[in-house]
Amino acid sequence: HLEAKIIDDEGRTVPLGDVGELCIRGHATMTGYWNNPRATAAMIDGTGWLHTGDLAYFDQRNVCYVLGRKADQVESEIGRLHPCVLEHVFLKHESVQNAQVVRLPDQRFVAWIKPESDSKLTPEQLAEHYRSEAKALPTVSYIRFVDSFPLNDTGKIQRSAIIEKMCYELNLQRD
Repeated sequence: HLEAKIIDDEGRTVPLGDVGELCIRGHATMTGYWNNPRATAAMIDGTGWLHTGDLAYFDQRNVCYVLGRKADQVESEIGRLHPCVLEHVFLKHESVQNAQVVRLPDQRFVAWIKPESDSKLTPEQLAEHYRSEAKALPTVSYIRFVDSFPLNDTGKIQRSAIIEKMCYELNLQRD
Protein backbone atom coordinates (compact mmCIF):
# COMPACT_ATOMS: atom_id res chain seq x y z
CA HIS A 1 0.00 0.00 0.00
CA LEU A 2 2.92 2.30 -0.74
CA GLU A 3 3.95 3.99 -3.94
CA ALA A 4 7.60 4.63 -4.76
CA LYS A 5 9.36 6.55 -7.48
CA ILE A 6 12.85 7.74 -8.28
CA ILE A 7 13.24 11.37 -9.35
CA ASP A 8 15.97 13.61 -10.71
CA ASP A 9 16.96 17.02 -9.32
CA GLU A 10 14.13 18.69 -11.27
CA GLY A 11 11.50 16.35 -9.80
CA ARG A 12 11.00 14.26 -12.97
CA THR A 13 10.66 10.48 -12.68
CA VAL A 14 13.82 8.86 -14.05
CA PRO A 15 13.93 5.85 -16.41
CA LEU A 16 14.18 2.36 -14.92
CA GLY A 17 17.77 1.69 -13.84
CA ASP A 18 18.74 5.36 -13.44
CA VAL A 19 19.79 6.68 -10.04
CA GLY A 20 17.86 9.47 -8.35
CA GLU A 21 16.14 10.35 -5.10
CA LEU A 22 13.72 7.80 -3.67
CA CYS A 23 10.26 9.23 -2.93
CA ILE A 24 7.43 7.32 -1.27
CA ARG A 25 3.79 7.98 -0.48
CA GLY A 26 0.98 6.07 1.15
CA HIS A 27 -0.75 5.47 4.43
CA ALA A 28 2.42 4.25 6.19
CA THR A 29 4.41 7.44 5.61
CA MET A 30 4.47 10.30 8.07
CA THR A 31 2.19 13.27 7.50
CA GLY A 32 4.68 15.78 8.82
CA TYR A 33 6.89 16.94 11.66
CA TRP A 34 5.15 17.88 14.91
CA ASN A 35 4.66 21.66 15.03
CA ASN A 36 7.24 22.22 12.30
CA PRO A 37 5.57 23.13 9.00
CA ARG A 38 8.85 24.36 7.48
CA ALA A 39 10.57 21.00 7.97
CA THR A 40 7.44 19.22 6.73
CA ALA A 41 7.35 21.32 3.54
CA ALA A 42 11.04 20.55 2.93
CA MET A 43 10.40 16.80 3.07
CA ILE A 44 6.84 16.27 1.81
CA ASP A 45 5.76 17.90 -1.45
CA GLY A 46 2.31 19.22 -2.37
CA THR A 47 1.14 15.89 -3.78
CA GLY A 48 2.10 13.90 -0.67
CA TRP A 49 5.41 12.44 -1.84
CA LEU A 50 7.92 12.05 0.99
CA HIS A 51 11.41 12.85 -0.26
CA THR A 52 13.63 10.38 1.61
CA GLY A 53 17.00 11.92 0.74
CA ASP A 54 18.19 8.46 -0.35
CA LEU A 55 19.78 7.81 -3.73
CA ALA A 56 18.32 4.68 -5.25
CA TYR A 57 17.32 2.90 -8.44
CA PHE A 58 14.90 0.19 -9.54
CA ASP A 59 16.18 -2.78 -11.54
CA GLN A 60 14.29 -4.63 -14.29
CA ARG A 61 12.45 -6.72 -11.67
CA ASN A 62 11.31 -3.53 -9.86
CA VAL A 63 13.60 -4.25 -6.92
CA CYS A 64 14.72 -1.00 -5.29
CA TYR A 65 18.39 -0.57 -4.36
CA VAL A 66 19.34 2.23 -1.97
CA LEU A 67 22.88 3.40 -2.67
CA GLY A 68 23.41 6.13 -0.10
CA ARG A 69 22.32 9.55 1.04
CA LYS A 70 21.79 12.32 -1.49
CA ALA A 71 23.59 14.68 0.92
CA ASP A 72 26.76 12.57 0.57
CA GLN A 73 27.14 13.49 -3.11
CA VAL A 74 30.18 15.57 -4.03
CA GLU A 75 31.09 17.76 -6.97
CA SER A 76 33.70 16.23 -9.25
CA GLU A 77 35.14 16.94 -12.66
CA ILE A 78 32.31 14.84 -14.14
CA GLY A 79 29.51 16.53 -12.15
CA ARG A 80 27.67 15.50 -8.99
CA LEU A 81 28.79 12.08 -7.89
CA HIS A 82 28.09 9.80 -4.97
CA PRO A 83 31.11 7.92 -3.59
CA CYS A 84 29.16 4.65 -3.95
CA VAL A 85 29.78 4.86 -7.72
CA LEU A 86 33.52 4.60 -7.07
CA GLU A 87 32.97 1.95 -4.38
CA HIS A 88 31.09 -0.18 -6.89
CA VAL A 89 34.19 -0.33 -9.11
CA PHE A 90 36.25 -1.71 -6.23
CA LEU A 91 33.50 -4.16 -5.26
CA LYS A 92 33.62 -5.69 -8.75
CA HIS A 93 36.97 -7.22 -7.82
CA GLU A 94 36.49 -10.75 -6.51
CA SER A 95 38.96 -10.19 -3.64
CA VAL A 96 37.16 -7.14 -2.21
CA GLN A 97 34.66 -7.74 0.57
CA ASN A 98 33.76 -4.10 1.27
CA ALA A 99 34.80 -0.65 0.07
CA GLN A 100 34.25 2.87 1.35
CA VAL A 101 35.29 5.93 -0.63
CA VAL A 102 35.43 9.43 0.84
CA ARG A 103 36.52 12.80 -0.45
CA LEU A 104 39.03 14.77 1.55
CA PRO A 105 38.97 18.56 2.00
CA ASP A 106 41.77 18.88 -0.60
CA GLN A 107 39.39 17.19 -3.12
CA ARG A 108 41.28 13.87 -3.33
CA PHE A 109 39.30 10.63 -3.17
CA VAL A 110 40.45 7.97 -0.71
CA ALA A 111 39.35 4.32 -0.63
CA TRP A 112 39.30 2.12 2.44
CA ILE A 113 39.10 -1.49 1.31
CA LYS A 114 38.35 -4.62 3.31
CA PRO A 115 39.76 -7.51 1.26
CA GLU A 116 38.50 -11.07 1.52
CA SER A 117 40.26 -12.84 4.39
CA ASP A 118 42.23 -15.21 2.14
CA SER A 119 43.15 -12.55 -0.41
CA LYS A 120 46.70 -11.94 -1.64
CA LEU A 121 45.57 -8.72 -3.35
CA THR A 122 47.87 -5.70 -3.05
CA PRO A 123 46.87 -2.02 -3.12
CA GLU A 124 48.85 -1.67 -6.35
CA GLN A 125 46.89 -4.48 -8.02
CA LEU A 126 43.62 -2.96 -6.87
CA ALA A 127 44.67 0.47 -8.14
CA GLU A 128 45.31 -1.10 -11.57
CA HIS A 129 41.88 -2.77 -11.44
CA TYR A 130 40.27 0.59 -10.62
CA ARG A 131 42.09 2.39 -13.45
CA SER A 132 41.04 -0.26 -15.99
CA GLU A 133 37.39 -0.35 -14.84
CA ALA A 134 36.74 3.28 -13.90
CA LYS A 135 37.40 4.86 -17.30
CA ALA A 136 35.72 8.30 -16.92
CA LEU A 137 35.50 8.33 -13.12
CA PRO A 138 37.71 10.51 -10.92
CA THR A 139 41.07 9.23 -9.74
CA VAL A 140 41.32 7.60 -6.32
CA SER A 141 44.55 8.95 -4.86
CA TYR A 142 44.97 6.63 -1.91
CA ILE A 143 43.94 3.02 -1.27
CA ARG A 144 44.18 1.61 2.24
CA PHE A 145 43.44 -1.97 3.25
CA VAL A 146 41.61 -2.27 6.57
CA ASP A 147 40.26 -5.04 8.76
CA SER A 148 37.18 -3.03 9.77
CA PHE A 149 35.45 0.32 9.41
CA PRO A 150 34.51 2.83 12.11
CA LEU A 151 30.87 2.24 13.05
CA ASN A 152 28.27 4.28 14.91
CA ASP A 153 26.01 2.85 17.63
CA THR A 154 23.60 1.40 15.05
CA GLY A 155 26.36 -0.31 13.04
CA LYS A 156 26.45 2.19 10.18
CA ILE A 157 29.87 3.02 8.72
CA GLN A 158 30.99 6.51 9.74
CA ARG A 159 32.42 8.20 6.66
CA SER A 160 33.20 11.27 8.77
CA ALA A 161 35.51 9.20 11.00
CA ILE A 162 37.37 7.94 7.93
CA ILE A 163 37.81 11.52 6.72
CA GLU A 164 39.00 12.62 10.19
CA LYS A 165 41.59 9.83 10.36
CA MET A 166 42.88 10.52 6.85
CA CYS A 167 43.08 14.27 7.50
CA TYR A 168 45.09 13.59 10.65
CA GLU A 169 47.44 11.15 8.93
CA LEU A 170 47.95 13.37 5.88
CA ASN A 171 48.14 16.54 7.99
CA LEU A 172 45.19 18.15 6.19
CA GLN A 173 43.07 20.93 7.60
CA ARG A 174 39.49 19.75 8.11
CA ASP A 175 36.67 21.92 6.70
